[in-house]
Amino acid sequence: MAAENVAINRVLQNLTDQDRLQLTVAKQADEIVGFSIDELLPKNFVLSHYFKALPSIPGLSEYLNQQV
Repeated sequence: MAAENVAINRVLQNLTDQDRLQLTVAKQADEIVGFSIDELLPKNFVLSHYFKALPSIPGLSEYLNQQV
């Protein structure tokens, strides 16, 4: 988790326009099981900066991508 925390902090520190960030979180029984940090770009494009989902939950990655 330490390396992931460094990566997430780097994304958040280096983005100049924080208003364009979108955080999508998936929870199961009050526990975070996946998340995605994305930047909303012009012309309805989205840049995914960081994405993580538990592989033990079938369909979770697809669900997070669909929500973004």
